[in-house]
Amino acid sequence: NMSVAQFQETKVRLLSKRSQRVHWTEEKRRKEDDHLRSQYQDLLSSTNSTPLAEKMIQLRKLVIDLGLPEESDFEREHYATKCSLRGVVWKILLGALKLDADQYCQLVELGPCSDDKKIRDDTFRTYKNNATFWSRVDESKLSRVLTVCSRTYSQHSSPAAASRAIYVQGMNVLVAPFLFLMPEVDAYTAFMALISRHCPRYVVSNLDGVHHGCSLVDRTLEILDPVLHRHIIDKKLSFYVIDAYEVA
Repeated sequence: NMSVAQFQETKVRLLSKRSQRVHWTEEKRRKEDDHLRSQYQDLLSSTNSTPLAEKMIQLRKLVIDLGLPEESDFEREHYATKCSLRGVVWKILLGALKLDADQYCQLVELGPCSDDKKIRDDTFRTYKNNATFWSRVDESKLSRVLTVCSRTYSQHSSPAAASRAIYVQGMNVLVAPFLFLMPEVDAYTAFMALISRHCPRYVVSNLDGVHHGCSLVDRTLEILDPVLHRHIIDKKLSFYVIDAYEVA
């Protein structure tokens, strides 16, 4: 069996540059963030003639290898009206660059939807003890986005989506990071892209997507960090947290 000391030594050896940031001084972190931010800006600039497919490859590689810089002072100050760099990258990777503010406002004006009680039962407890989150996102904003998402699903119903729930508990936690990083319409557009195109099985009532998501985490961690994966297995911990609900 691997000792705690051996486990820690192995983990340190496997740390990426992104993880090593915690050991940097504040001044070094700011300089590295500025340099990293400039790399993203150069890549995403409209004057960059690199073909789109190649840009996407480079963007993904940059995210995986170096991560994203911390929010700048400007981004913190203008979070309500401008996307942060992180938000821009998320939207690009999700394919959510086309906004329709008029449509969003029209759906908001329709008021509460049939799932209003379910939505409000979740919104007030979203990251309940996170003061930083609530300093940016109020409950009404969170409720609006989730309500419009419900209406969007109902307006685009199809036989393929007939089994899809309009609102599933936990969607509030998925949309919350978007609202923290970007303006409301951007957050709605990115969130809809996430749950409609990238992980639609997460919003079905039988939670198939959650089961498969846990399986994916298990397989991915086994490849990327076999030491940590083995440690979790040896401790008889499960990636399938849904079992707790089934027992209850």
